[in-house]
Amino acid sequence: MTRPLSVWIVMLLVLIAVSCSAKPLAAKETGAITRQHDPPKILRVTARPGDGGKTYAAYHPVFLTVELHANYQNPYDPAQVRLDAEIKGSGGIHLRMPGFLYRPYRVQEEGDVDTIAPAGQSEWQVRFTPTRPGRWSYTLLLRDQNGETTSSANTIRVQPSKSPGFIRRSSRNPHYFAWDNSKPFFAIGENMVCDESLTGEWFRDYTTWLTALGKADGNWIRLWMASWSCAIEWTPEPNPPAYMGEYHGLGDYNQGNAWKLDQIMDMAARNHVNVMLTLGNFSEFITNGYFNNNWDNNPYNQKNGGPCAIAADFWTSPVARKFYKRRLRYLIARYSYRTNLQAWEFWNETNAPAQWVAQMSAYLKTHDPYHHLITTTYGKRAVWRLPDIDFTQTHTYGDGSDIPDHAPVIHYDVKLNVALYHKPHLVSEFGIDWRKNDADYDPKGLGINLHNGLWAATMSGAAGGAMIWYWDSYVQPKNLYHEFTSLAAFAGTVAWTAHRWRSARVDLLHVPTSRIRYRSLTIPANTGWGKVVINNLVVTPLGVRGDVPLASFLYGKLHPDLRTTPTLMVNYPEAGTFTVLVHQVSDWGDLQIWLDGKLALDKTLRTAPGEGDFKKTTYDPQWKIYRAIYDTAYSIPVPAGPHVIRLENAGSDSLSLNGVVLSQYVSEGYADMHCWGLQDDHNALLWFQNAAHNWKNAYEDKPCPPIVGAATELHGLKDGYYTLQWWNTETGKPFQMEKVRSQAGSLPIRLPTVATDVALKVYPAK
Repeated sequence: MTRPLSVWIVMLLVLIAVSCSAKPLAAKETGAITRQHDPPKILRVTARPGDGGKTYAAYHPVFLTVELHANYQNPYDPAQVRLDAEIKGSGGIHLRMPGFLYRPYRVQEEGDVDTIAPAGQSEWQVRFTPTRPGRWSYTLLLRDQNGETTSSANTIRVQPSKSPGFIRRSSRNPHYFAWDNSKPFFAIGENMVCDESLTGEWFRDYTTWLTALGKADGNWIRLWMASWSCAIEWTPEPNPPAYMGEYHGLGDYNQGNAWKLDQIMDMAARNHVNVMLTLGNFSEFITNGYFNNNWDNNPYNQKNGGPCAIAADFWTSPVARKFYKRRLRYLIARYSYRTNLQAWEFWNETNAPAQWVAQMSAYLKTHDPYHHLITTTYGKRAVWRLPDIDFTQTHTYGDGSDIPDHAPVIHYDVKLNVALYHKPHLVSEFGIDWRKNDADYDPKGLGINLHNGLWAATMSGAAGGAMIWYWDSYVQPKNLYHEFTSLAAFAGTVAWTAHRWRSARVDLLHVPTSRIRYRSLTIPANTGWGKVVINNLVVTPLGVRGDVPLASFLYGKLHPDLRTTPTLMVNYPEAGTFTVLVHQVSDWGDLQIWLDGKLALDKTLRTAPGEGDFKKTTYDPQWKIYRAIYDTAYSIPVPAGPHVIRLENAGSDSLSLNGVVLSQYVSEGYADMHCWGLQDDHNALLWFQNAAHNWKNAYEDKPCPPIVGAATELHGLKDGYYTLQWWNTETGKPFQMEKVRSQAGSLPIRLPTVATDVALKVYPAK
């Protein structure tokens, strides 16, 4: 849409007003001087090892404190004042690192609040990390509105170290991460974003969480720069909490929160934990959402002196982009030297336009001297295919009833993303219920959902285990850190980047049986809201071929762009029934089941009070419709033999499914077990999961009978003898080894008794 000239003039005036604020910051806080026409001066540069050591070492930080005189009002505006360091290292390395204003704080425990308070005057700093031993030199460049100046060159001697360096995409296998020294980095950890209700004890909380995760051999967290925690740019609050520094509006940064983030990153480094730093979150643009609605307080909002009349303007406004790049420059200056900064993540659950992501990721790649990995969440194809986006991510949640086991969901999610984009993939959030704590469904602290998510992601080709959301109210109080330890023990024995892994080819698992009997097959619906790419599903005795998920939603006439008509190719060994498990209906639905092209069932599902046979209904004032919970099964008879079954919603809005059930479909000669894994021509990693071992069965106290005598064959290995090493996934230790021969590309596998799940490593026998 073309903007009128008057709008551009207003936006320009806003930029000028904010960039050259009439309210100068105090000189003691900014280092500014009042002599308006003096040229800038670099008075003194002091260097020290940034990690508290006595010598400079490769991949260990160097901190420069710079005493200077300059004329500016806003120290965060590089058009007013700009400090940079030109850094040269052995081997022809040449870096430019921006400087930044820093103010020290101290933390003090006061009851249930960890307060922060200034602990000294502001100073200018430059932080950088030498990446190899040898002679390094640095020269400071200072520019303000009166001119520029350059310091003399200074040198330091850098010693070798054992640090592995920064985390990259592997050059050997682009689906995985590796350190600079080529050692694989396999991410095992959890979200640790700092929940709004717990930020008062942030210092004690993070000390507890990070110490426990580090001791458990976890190595990764996801950390938000949220307005209630570690953000540096936000609208001022009248009475800011004692654990948080002060916000000053657009383009003026919160030194207290910046220091707070320093401390958390330091704690993580001491515990060998790496951080994906999330720079913003969806609530910043929301006015009517389920969670925090913060657009009204966003400093980019025109009401708060920003350039954006509506939230959507943030993505297109040249003024907004200029301010955002200015913030990125400060973050680069303050945090990019850190080797435990695993990645920059632009947004949590925000559909940022591809053009915006392309411009900002290009800015980071250009100005971050250490080229940290870059990602975001809720990316679409145009975003994930950007060359500067280094890895893909997804989040997956249920509603407490629709996904009895996240393992199949995570498995398909990982396979699809790795196949589509050929980049590392992380399932960086998951949970049983997007509204409630996993602890509500696991009061005994069994950790089954966490366990299955970790192993399913690992054995499906992800670059790390799936990352649970409820770290503070579930993992910590239930003491479930041992789940990270067991996976870390297994993952630490795998040369992830040395192999070109592909999905393992394993036959259906057979178990001994004296007679042929058939049981039901349940296919859960677990795609979540959105258009489903694949609607044709071939149903084998143990589920959908290729692990293609069944759509969770059948969309009606109001959503033609999302319309889904799942079509299932089935083959009943004897006559049975096909049942659709309807969970919720919005507005009104019309469930249709078509059998071999003929309408077999047509059921209208109403939602208004007194109009339907639902269990309960509620009115949604935002969309002005009723939403009814049905949790009802609708069935049709199906004769023996092959058939085509199609599902449709001929109603208005949408109806959601818990899944479908095919009775008399699975021979009891097949083990009710998932098997997912990776292989190349000489190695394989397999995970066998008793399908009954899931959080929902445990929550409902349903039995999980052990599977005894299961057997299968692995295809695609070169002929020869192989060692089969069986691992206990709870203890993280191998418990059995055997030697087996592969012939004609087929390796026979006889499983031990599988009560819950078991992992297997296959490698050439010596």
